[in-house]
Amino acid sequence: MRDKLAEIGARLDNIYYCPHHPHAELKAFREDCNCRKPRTGLIDLALRDFDIDMTRSYVVGDRYVDIDFAKRASLAGVLVKTGYGMGEIEYKSEGNPVPEYMAEDLLDAVKWILEREGTVGEKSP
Repeated sequence: MRDKLAEIGARLDNIYYCPHHPHAELKAFREDCNCRKPRTGLIDLALRDFDIDMTRSYVVGDRYVDIDFAKRASLAGVLVKTGYGMGEIEYKSEGNPVPEYMAEDLLDAVKWILEREGTVGEKSP
């Protein structure tokens, strides 16, 4: 992923992931931990590692658990209809968190964020 992004001049500062699942087959990974969404353990690690402006940060995901995570972290959540998104929308149950924006796809989400931030048409540093 990093190599593909580098080909177009983009980069990732770090990758955070949770290897745990409360029902994992392997006992070593069977854990209901703080880093598993919708808990905020991974964003807490990123905040420790980087100077992140949370007022200008977003969560883009294709599941309602991503939007729940965004709400818990006090971030704007964008639900994309691609991936699991359309199924999540079609089978929405009561009590799911409401996203700030529902995007057709990742590009639509990016455009919405750039418009909201007032950076449409600006060049990146």
